[in-house]
Amino acid sequence: GTISKRALQKAVAELSPPENSESAGSFLPEDAIRALDMLGHIETSVGGDSLNIHLAVPSLAITPSREAPTAILCGARTILHTDRIIATVKTSSSAIKLDVARSIDETGRLSIQRITLKASSEEELAAMAQKVGLQLSSSPACWSLARSSPGIDSYLSQLRWGDFPPLSRTHARFDFENLFFQANRSDSSPFSLVKVQSSRTGMVSFYHEENGKLAHSDQLDWAKHAVISREGRTWLRYDRKKMLFACPVRLAIPRMMSRALSLCSGFLPEQRMESTEFFRQRWRVWKDVPRPVADLIADKLGQQYTPLPTLLARNGAEYSL
Repeated sequence: GTISKRALQKAVAELSPPENSESAGSFLPEDAIRALDMLGHIETSVGGDSLNIHLAVPSLAITPSREAPTAILCGARTILHTDRIIATVKTSSSAIKLDVARSIDETGRLSIQRITLKASSEEELAAMAQKVGLQLSSSPACWSLARSSPGIDSYLSQLRWGDFPPLSRTHARFDFENLFFQANRSDSSPFSLVKVQSSRTGMVSFYHEENGKLAHSDQLDWAKHAVISREGRTWLRYDRKKMLFACPVRLAIPRMMSRALSLCSGFLPEQRMESTEFFRQRWRVWKDVPRPVADLIADKLGQQYTPLPTLLARNGAEYSL
């Protein structure tokens, strides 16, 4: 069923460990929505001017583990439901190993239980899924999500170009080199992204501009990646050895791809800061991402990833990846 933002606080409390309930209660709904959606606990859809939040069907999502077959518990659940699943696995005669960890959101203010089942075979995992009454994905969820997600070409084909009134003086253009909108920025690029704010209503709208034509866009994440792709640039980073995938925080990965990356491990991405004498950039970093998933997402975003920055800083500490 659907859930209101008011009821979201209760949902967050159910999905978070009891000792973290105070932190969850102060968590912003928008942040919670993003975190829960990345892990497949909720589904979102836009209806008119409102955001509809749906509790996802409880299921077990297979991960691309290089070891034993492993699945993550996704979807709506209560503490009572979770305890029942844990008790069933623990009292079972099978050799399935259960692990309960915490997935911390990138702000450090929300903690969500990450429950995984590890079996000696896929058949054993399927039997346990049936025993606890949960659906089991037939293939790694991250791969299925990455494959089913649309790509840049699909996004561009849906743009509707036309003649619009001249842009107001208060417009700002997307700077693909620094990843922010710059007011009254002159741009020689043939394909650009413009943010316009109405002086009467304050409403913000986004448009692509090309050859004197404008096309409205209501998908800001895709719009930014489209500009970067058309410029032949990339902001994607990947470490093949450590299986880390990264993208700047100011350049969000589109929704279904973000979920695909998160369900590679069942953990939310971390934020880490790349800091040099002349440059500072905050990155969103996912772990345990197989190369085929990284390749597919980069291809669909129209970019080629480059090696992950060598030195990142998190909370003032330097990290070498």
